[in-house]
Amino acid sequence: MKLRSVRHTLFWAGAAVALAGCSDALDPDVTGLVDVVAHDDPAATAAFAGTAAGNFQASMRSTGGEWVDVSTANGITVALESTTAISVHGPQSVPAGTYDLVRLTLYAVTFTITDVGTTFANLGSAVLAGTTDLELEVSVAEFTVSETSGTASVSFDLNVEAWLTNAMLTAGVIADDALTSQLTAVATGG
Repeated sequence: MKLRSVRHTLFWAGAAVALAGCSDALDPDVTGLVDVVAHDDPAATAAFAGTAAGNFQASMRSTGGEWVDVSTANGITVALESTTAISVHGPQSVPAGTYDLVRLTLYAVTFTITDVGTTFANLGSAVLAGTTDLELEVSVAEFTVSETSGTASVSFDLNVEAWLTNAMLTAGVIADDALTSQLTAVATGG
């Protein structure tokens, strides 16, 4: 009798865990809007100008662990050291739910300095060194995309002043890991 009781308890405990995991699943039939932008806000000490041009793609992970592509790869140009945010792909419909991780994927992005200011020794361009895309994931405060509320937003800051160097511009190449830990993001629900 004891063995059966243990099996019975384990069965119901397993069923409860499985059902709890299902509660976080996204329902593709219930959607909300999210707008994703990229920018490179100026730092207090940085004084240069330039662009980051190439293909950007945004994704978000639900608290249940499902990744959702917000956009396809989209060719955009982000002004460096500027408060101007550029839409990665305008407001997009995504499954409603709670999200806690965002990802910006860069494909063949070139960073060009057009005014050295007090930061760089020379004008120049540098491209990401990887032969494939570079996926940059950032944990964010949990935010909700709702069917009935306004548009949620995700804002990525490239923080170029924190990682781009004269040596990279001279070489014309940026190692993928140079900006991996420097990208930041802020998300708000809608």
